[in-house]
Amino acid sequence: MLLEMHARNFLLFKEIDLSFSEGFNVITGETGSGKSMFVKLLRALSGEYKAKEIIGNFEDKFWIEAVFNGNEFNRKLLEEYEIPNEGEMVVRLSGTCERYTSRINGIIVPLSFLNKVMESEMEIHSQNAFQKLKNNVFHTKLIDRFAGSEISSKLTAYELAYKEYTDLLTLQKELPGNTSTVIRNLEFLEFQIKEIQEANIKNDEDIKVSDELKVLSNYEFIKNSLFDVINLLENNSDYPSISDSLYTVHQKLEKISELDESISKWNSEIEVIVDNLSEIGRNIFSFLDSFEYDEQELISLEMRMKVIENIKKKYGPKLQDVFDNYEKFVEEKKQILSKLNRIKTLDKEIEYKALELSGLDDEIKKNKAEVRRNTF
Repeated sequence: MLLEMHARNFLLFKEIDLSFSEGFNVITGETGSGKSMFVKLLRALSGEYKAKEIIGNFEDKFWIEAVFNGNEFNRKLLEEYEIPNEGEMVVRLSGTCERYTSRINGIIVPLSFLNKVMESEMEIHSQNAFQKLKNNVFHTKLIDRFAGSEISSKLTAYELAYKEYTDLLTLQKELPGNTSTVIRNLEFLEFQIKEIQEANIKNDEDIKVSDELKVLSNYEFIKNSLFDVINLLENNSDYPSISDSLYTVHQKLEKISELDESISKWNSEIEVIVDNLSEIGRNIFSFLDSFEYDEQELISLEMRMKVIENIKKKYGPKLQDVFDNYEKFVEEKKQILSKLNRIKTLDKEIEYKALELSGLDDEIKKNKAEVRRNTF
């Protein structure tokens, strides 16, 4: 039942507030007093009009609000769509001439949903109402209402089956019609996947191989340079070594520190430097003991680097890009195989679903025919 009606800037109504009581309510008035506009106001609650068709000239905005005590169907419907429902149902339309929004109990809803709610909340019988009798859809809805629970479960089953049927048809359109093209794409993907797999590249391997190549390719330079460093640190027939020179500095500072204690701290720092240089010398000797030139290893590294660079050139440019593309190729292959398997069974599934719909349709027609015989 409609309890209250409020509107602002609706056609010639600057503002209107109405309350209704239980039972029969009558609105009367002379020609031109706004009775038809009030009916249009009721129709507007279902979202039948565009904003520019109902907004008045009093201001830039408009709003319509109606309060219903609700019915069992709408209470369940609101509950299903998680719209707050505490007894009364408030429907509100508001906006400008460009657009407006519809709300039920404060929640924005699409006009299609609003129309569905209002269909079960009120009916408007006007001079042209008989035209509905020419509409087959109206006939169907009328019979469905009389049929009640006898047919509702079958209609629900039909809606579900029809959705599954249309989903299958949509999938059929998305699946490739030319399987030979798909198979060629699959074969190329398999080639790419196999090429990356056979390369067996590890994370950051390009950096590691490059570093090893730098060392082996510059073996003589590194070895000779390190021997020169050792000669400078330890001994050299042409001039004193760094260690000898530092030892001389240490002795001189030690003698001076006997005269001035503040100089002794410098001597301590020289001792640390000497110890550090000795450690560096020992490390260099140890490195040179194990530092060997391996021509086969150099060739192997060069060949490995060519493989890595070739893979990076084709699927990179970075090594991470190669790994990312590999994952993408594997996923694409998986999807293509899934589609090829789906193609084999899809036609049968569509055929079976069409037969199911046909069977449900026959049952629904039979039930509706019984309703017609028993009702009219």
